[in-house]
Amino acid sequence: MAKLLTRVMGTLVPGVYAAVIILLTSCVGSGVSSQHLAELSLGNERPTHYALLYYPYSVSLTHIAAMPHPLYSGWPQHRMRQDLRRIRETGTDLLLLHTDAAKVLQDRDLAQLYTAFIGYAAEAGVDCALYLDCEKLDDGQATALVQWLLALNLNNASAYWKDAGRPIVVLVNAAEIEQIRHIGFDFRRWEWQPASRLARVSGLSMPMLADQGRVLRVRAGWIRNGASSPDDVKWAVKRRNGDTIFEAVTVGARLNPRILVVDSWNDYAHGSFVEPNSLDQEQALMRLREAIRDARTPIAETP
Repeated sequence: MAKLLTRVMGTLVPGVYAAVIILLTSCVGSGVSSQHLAELSLGNERPTHYALLYYPYSVSLTHIAAMPHPLYSGWPQHRMRQDLRRIRETGTDLLLLHTDAAKVLQDRDLAQLYTAFIGYAAEAGVDCALYLDCEKLDDGQATALVQWLLALNLNNASAYWKDAGRPIVVLVNAAEIEQIRHIGFDFRRWEWQPASRLARVSGLSMPMLADQGRVLRVRAGWIRNGASSPDDVKWAVKRRNGDTIFEAVTVGARLNPRILVVDSWNDYAHGSFVEPNSLDQEQALMRLREAIRDARTPIAETP
């Protein structure tokens, strides 16, 4: 059974004070004090888990804002291994593997690729879970989807996220699909909603909440609608060489979510990516790593 590892460092890392200063300055600038941050807490009393959303296809291959480095096409095995090796270094606890539910039913060969990736995740020491997007799925396909999941043999996947021995499958855009159920799986429905009550908290990049407010999602940047090429790109949320994701994770962690989802490793269509790329190289990746490290570092008490 795969376990989410909570890595708590025992020594204070230089720079954590800077992160706290950034946080407090942001709060004052936005009219939200640190006391208000506590009032806005999402109520989780256990250590926050950090998840990273990962796209094998779709937006990862739509290179509007930038191109990945090194450049790839498709989802070959060498890309899988490379991605997992670099994702392991982010310090995140869980990789959410975006899965187009309708597409995997249309292309049966994809099951082999997902099985291979989950196997490589175990070799790389990366816990993962399916993040099933059901937007294009019909209710009548629910049974076929469960059969597809059973064929993946997730019970025996050592790096797969489980609870009480049952593989956890996250369902999104599934409000109209009620028939997805099976005793062998722990299906968790995350219906994302804008976090309007957090809108005044400076530093949070387009926050979204799911799972009754226990799961918080933040982004590394965002392109305004309508861009179809690099020349058309206008940023609704600027990336700021990785500072945007650093501040979002730093502030988000202080709100005590059960899971903080970083969206994403490689969404090039919308501009929210931390994978090394042609726009800001490894800046976002390094800043994400720093933010997670600092968030897990106990702050020394003043004597």
